Amino acid sequence: MEAQHPPPPNVSRGHQTVIIVVVFTSMSFITVFLRCITRFGILKAHGPDDILILVAMLSAIATTICQCLQVRYGSGKHVDYVTEFETVMSLKYLFFSILSYNTGLATTKFAILILYRRIFVNRSMRIASLIVMVLVGIYFASTIISGIFMCVPVHAFWEIKLQPTARCVNEFALFYANAGLNIVSDFALLILPIPFVLKLQVSKRRKITLIMVLSLGFLTCLVSILRLHSLYIFHQSPDPTWEQPAAAYWSGMELNMGIICACLPTLRPLFGKFAPRVFSSKASMPSGYNEPSDKNRYARAQPVASHDSFTMLHLERDAGSDRNNSVEENEASLIYPKGVYFSDKWTRR
Repeated sequence: MEAQHPPPPNVSRGHQTVIIVVVFTSMSFITVFLRCITRFGILKAHGPDDILILVAMLSAIATTICQCLQVRYGSGKHVDYVTEFETVMSLKYLFFSILSYNTGLATTKFAILILYRRIFVNRSMRIASLIVMVLVGIYFASTIISGIFMCVPVHAFWEIKLQPTARCVNEFALFYANAGLNIVSDFALLILPIPFVLKLQVSKRRKITLIMVLSLGFLTCLVSILRLHSLYIFHQSPDPTWEQPAAAYWSGMELNMGIICACLPTLRPLFGKFAPRVFSSKASMPSGYNEPSDKNRYARAQPVASHDSFTMLHLERDAGSDRNNSVEENEASLIYPKGVYFSDKWTRR
């Protein structure tokens, strides 16, 4: 039998992690920056979802920094050439990246759910989004608590000399459970608005836009599944530091793609400002709505201090009846057609 040669000492896959996570973090940063221009500059109104996205972006940056530092301390190298000091430092940054990663995921999901509640007025949608929000909150709390106390004492997670006497959970079982719950919540966020969206009668261009947005959400779900697979490979490998980059960059891609998906629906006013012909609203009404007559078409929207009152608008309908719609004036163009105007009566729910 031919003898197996040891792996070369100067080979590393760490550059894969650095390139991928830096590129995706840069993309999400640009998207968040454009969102801030839209919400704070053009609309001059912001809400809790905007603050949550900023927290998610900071978490993504922190995760990227930790992942790059893990590469510096041996992630991507063959385990035979990783020193004990490098192992300790890599595990320390892994610990903090787990916390920042889970914080970023949760705040992104909260931001998306708040956006749903602001745009969609269907009672069942609002109840469903509230239920999902509570479940995401429970999931977030459990991931943070379990992430901090994977070992008792806490620093035994990276101080490997303490692990024989410390109380530590099976970290990979915990990672699998958290990843599985994360995938379920991703699909819940993807599916939640579909029943309402399917009722829309929209132009071909608008349908393409909606399909593209939903497809991005599906891609995030797919990345979550690929991340789970990479965790399995990492766990089963006799050379874990060599396999670690895949788990790291799939995690970074998932987090940053979620942030991008959460920001894209809010950018329409920005694009409409610079390309009004391309991004003008030409969607037709959902079934059951009547376009108002000329005498009922008016809009005297005045900016107000409160984000809630800014986003709660009163839609005037023909035949003298009215319907309250919790929509943001510019984001509503995705749903309501050109020619539907908003009254000056600002309502709260």
